[in-house]
Amino acid sequence: MLLFLATRFGASFITNSFVGVVRYLDTSPRSYAVRRDIREGMVELLRRLHQAEIGGGPRYERVIVGAHSLGAYIAYEGIATFWGMTRNALAPGSPSLLTLEVAAAAMPGRKETRPPTPGETTVYREAQWGLWTDLRSQGSPWRITDFISCGTPMWFAERLYTKNMARHASPAARSSPARPSRRRNSGW
Repeated sequence: MLLFLATRFGASFITNSFVGVVRYLDTSPRSYAVRRDIREGMVELLRRLHQAEIGGGPRYERVIVGAHSLGAYIAYEGIATFWGMTRNALAPGSPSLLTLEVAAAAMPGRKETRPPTPGETTVYREAQWGLWTDLRSQGSPWRITDFISCGTPMWFAERLYTKNMARHASPAARSSPARPSRRRNSGW
């Protein structure tokens, strides 16, 4: 019975999933309107989470976004778009931004096979937290602290989102709030 279900419905599910990913990531003009509508839905969700109040104060102190497969790309684009709309930016040369850039530079590069050490990871996460708290202390309403993607090759996201790799490599030059996740070991 399981074999029947897998062959009967599994193939169409997998095919439809791949077609959905290809359609969403298609950069031709025919996909712009649909992609924009989907992204706007994510942005609206993030806006509502940021604006939600309880007892005269923010309902949520932190927002953690978790997504799977194609949803991770949609969430990433929604976060990046919402980041640009809220104008959450520190001036270049900000100490917390510089600390994050130094911590990012100390992480293993893409061509290295070793995972980051626990110490490198801790320094990087503390630098991210420092930047977030710096933004908050300046009155920024930004509440997203974590983006968790699973079942998604976010490792390749920059190849899908930009043609200018040098510009994308600098955290200060991008409009997105954080770089895609790093591979934690030499395999998936």
